[in-house]
Amino acid sequence: MSGRRTERALTRAAGPLRWRLGWLGAIGAAGGLLAVLAAAAWSARSGLVHSPVWVVVAWIAGPMAAIGAAAAAIRAARSLRAHPLAARLEREQAWRAGALRGLIEVASEGTSEGLREAADLATAQEVETRAADALGGARQRLGRLLGGALATAAGATLLLGAAGIRHGPAALLWQPRRALAMVTSPLRLEAARRIVTAGDSVALYVSAPGRSAVTLWTRAPGTTWEATEVRLDSLGRAERTTGPLRESFYAHLTLGRRSSDTIEVAVRRPAFLAGLTLTARYPGYLELEDEPVAAGGDTLLLPAGTRIQTRGEATVPIAAARWEHGDAATPLAVDGLRFSGGLTPYASGGYRLVVRTADGQRVGGDETMLPIRIVPDSAPVVEIPVPAGDTIAPGSGPVALVVDAHDDHGLAEAVLERSLIRAAGTRALADQPLPLPGHLPDRAILPAAIDPAVLGLAPGDTLRVTARVRDNSPEGQIGRSRTVAIVMPTRSELRVAERDRAAEVARQLDSLVAESRKAQRQSEDLGRSQQRGSDSLLDFDAAKKAESVAGRQEQLVKEAEQVRRSLDELRQAGERAGINDSAFQRRLREVQEQLDKPVPSSGASWRSCRRRSRRWTASEPGRRCAG
Repeated sequence: MSGRRTERALTRAAGPLRWRLGWLGAIGAAGGLLAVLAAAAWSARSGLVHSPVWVVVAWIAGPMAAIGAAAAAIRAARSLRAHPLAARLEREQAWRAGALRGLIEVASEGTSEGLREAADLATAQEVETRAADALGGARQRLGRLLGGALATAAGATLLLGAAGIRHGPAALLWQPRRALAMVTSPLRLEAARRIVTAGDSVALYVSAPGRSAVTLWTRAPGTTWEATEVRLDSLGRAERTTGPLRESFYAHLTLGRRSSDTIEVAVRRPAFLAGLTLTARYPGYLELEDEPVAAGGDTLLLPAGTRIQTRGEATVPIAAARWEHGDAATPLAVDGLRFSGGLTPYASGGYRLVVRTADGQRVGGDETMLPIRIVPDSAPVVEIPVPAGDTIAPGSGPVALVVDAHDDHGLAEAVLERSLIRAAGTRALADQPLPLPGHLPDRAILPAAIDPAVLGLAPGDTLRVTARVRDNSPEGQIGRSRTVAIVMPTRSELRVAERDRAAEVARQLDSLVAESRKAQRQSEDLGRSQQRGSDSLLDFDAAKKAESVAGRQEQLVKEAEQVRRSLDELRQAGERAGINDSAFQRRLREVQEQLDKPVPSSGASWRSCRRRSRRWTASEPGRRCAG
């Protein structure tokens, strides 16, 4: 049986020391952690360190210091257990060697239990009495260590608070995760714009968290890299402006073995129109050649339907091109630097050419404006000057019409629209084509005739006639004249007209008879003169008189034939008009009998003198004509 009483007495004697060691370990661990953190914060604040790695190191070293202090306290506490404490008291000669360990260790065989029990009790009482004094030095040392630990912890706390851990570089101490991310984050270099116009500057943004400086490398195409040191702020950021730029350039960052991505800042060439061609293509029916037009000049006078063919080229790639007029736009086809297409102006006004580059900017230079005035294709104009107004159809024969039409670009068709009006209603008749002189004339005067007999018009009918022409435009514009009404006389009107005409024929016949008798007397006078001077020659005046008489005789014959024809027409018209009364028919027969009489003549002697007078007048003016 071991010395339980002595072991318990040693444990009770070491209790105050273990309590102090526990406090010393806790305060020492806290003091060590705070001391490491305070040292790291002050190092960051004073600028001794710039990399955020100090935060990581501080949070690794601080807990390790705390763990070291706690481990030391634990080791010291283990040395205060019964067996180590008994060995320590024996080494310090507070008890003779083996006096304490012999009782608490397992007894050897043959040892008297009674004696061992008595020794255990006596030794336990002695430990209770003397252990406190024997451990007094250790207790004082622990007290001093505890005081030092408290002072260290308090000082570290004050230093840490004074390091500015809420603001400034030391504030990163409380953000170890962010610091770790900053340590592991790559170097970043960004440009405010990747594409700039020649002559512009560009801002470069540098991001290297936890670093105080990095190296910026730049170069232009075809040149070597140039290094520039860039100082960073407390957050590891910096902004650097480069330019003005005349050509593209490349840039990247380096820090030790680490490097950022290389960026390119492209310099955009000045955007303007390098070429523009405008061609006016007139409508095909005008038969006009294409011709170039100039932009920005005087107002263009264009026939309606004209197409402006557009071809152009810019100095930079373009994304869109269009013609704008008010709210309307006509897009053009785009192919890299070139654009093309057509514009068919629909209204007069200014048409603006808008060309935008790939980045949405408009090309520079003067604005391309095309002032246009649309000249519409006028409808053809057609009139019927003859007859001047509505007319009454004659008893026989056609009604003459004259159509006058003109158009600014040419006539393609001309017809007469006809409609028949009878008591039963109105009926449209087939159009009567009018042949045009030549190919697409711009003016035509067209004669026409309306024959009532061919159309089967009856007395009392009305024929309405309208001239219609069409030009050669794609729309085929139509022009119409006024409407002329051709009225067919009624039967009663025809009777009156035919009677008047018969009276006129009778008057012509009476005049013809009188003229015939006069010519007969002149012929007889010439005949008697020839008989009295048969062996003499006619003088010049007599010959001319004979010639005049002969001419008048021929004229009378022609007039007689004309009256005969008029009489035939009068007879036919009377039959169509239904004039069958006896008085009218008797008058016609009397006129016919007068026409059937032969025209008086002067006989063979007169004809012979006439022949001689013609020969004389053609040869010698001074000779006479023999009888």
